[in-house]
Amino acid sequence: MTLDSPIPAVTSSVTLMIAGQKLSLKTDQDPNELVSMSQEINACIEAIRKTSPNASTLQIMALALMQIMERARTAERQDAFHCHVLEQHTQRLEMLLAAMESPDSQK
Repeated sequence: MTLDSPIPAVTSSVTLMIAGQKLSLKTDQDPNELVSMSQEINACIEAIRKTSPNASTLQIMALALMQIMERARTAERQDAFHCHVLEQHTQRLEMLLAAMESPDSQK
């Protein structure tokens, strides 16, 4: 292996339970993170199941997916907003630094 070669991903096997279904994966992701995500998904499914006891499993899964996607989209919008704010602050700092370095500011 050379210094510029990519480090090979470590693959592990993880078994998760989601909505009572066993899901076995081979992944390079952190198993603890996957378990945490599956617990969050199960909590979402259970909350929907309590409020919609007559809904089918497919309907419950679809509703859970929609809720999780809404959270993801909200996080993406917040991330984009924060990136925009950081960009504005960076531009202001660059302008201040340029003004401090200009010959007129040293008089």
